[in-house]
Amino acid sequence: MNKDIKIAIAFYGITRSLKYTIDSIYKNIINSTKEIANVKIFCHFFSQTSIENPRTNESIITDPNEWKLLNPDIYIIDEVDVAKEKIIYENLIKFGNAWEDDGQSLKNIIRQLISLQIISNKIEENDNFDYIIFARPDMIYHDSFSDIIKKQINKQNKICIPYWAWSGGLNDRFAICGKKAYKIYGNRIDQALNYCISKNKPFHSERLLMFAIQKSTSQLNTMPHRATRVRGNGFYAKEVFKKVKLAKIIQAFFLCNVIPMLNNFFRVKKLK
Repeated sequence: MNKDIKIAIAFYGITRSLKYTIDSIYKNIINSTKEIANVKIFCHFFSQTSIENPRTNESIITDPNEWKLLNPDIYIIDEVDVAKEKIIYENLIKFGNAWEDDGQSLKNIIRQLISLQIISNKIEENDNFDYIIFARPDMIYHDSFSDIIKKQINKQNKICIPYWAWSGGLNDRFAICGKKAYKIYGNRIDQALNYCISKNKPFHSERLLMFAIQKSTSQLNTMPHRATRVRGNGFYAKEVFKKVKLAKIIQAFFLCNVIPMLNNFFRVKKLK
């Protein structure tokens, strides 16, 4: 372990299936990261006892204490802020519903992104971490993170995301972020309304991530690491781990890396 490297592992959203995913989380994220760095585990979850989502065939009672399986160093368990969620939802639904499910998926994603922002802010309040791993707890992780973390060393302005399942944007299910980039990933809900206004399109989570990186000075990076979503009823979502087409990767790197870099260059030059 290199104690000079500090990594925060942040879990957020809903636990719903943690009893099915916990072994893979320890093996491939927590333990593999502890082998190479000084690690702290952060969690933010809302105290909810049920999940209703017709799109994913879920109508279940959840265990509000399931998060304890993660044994976090720092955790926040909140009541759902219904008023805040309602304001965000009403602002976004005006642009349509990408999921065509009476708004339930949009509501769930808003709640997830609020949770992500809360835990990002908590990380900022604590130690000065070199890297932050953002991971949903409701997924089985198939690959060790140790190799990709080593490759991310000294890339503190990078946001590293999986190179599969981009859905017209970027895979937003987990990421490794440098200390100069994690706030872009963690606070992207602040860009949600701007995305809808500028595109004049319904909110879309993967496309929001690309939009947020484009608007920042952070840089995109990719990894082959795989993870499978597990529903609250124990059913596995069907995943396609095939690498997205080269043309899409080139386009993403141009939009997220080249254009922001040029914009920043000319901005700095103008200030001089």
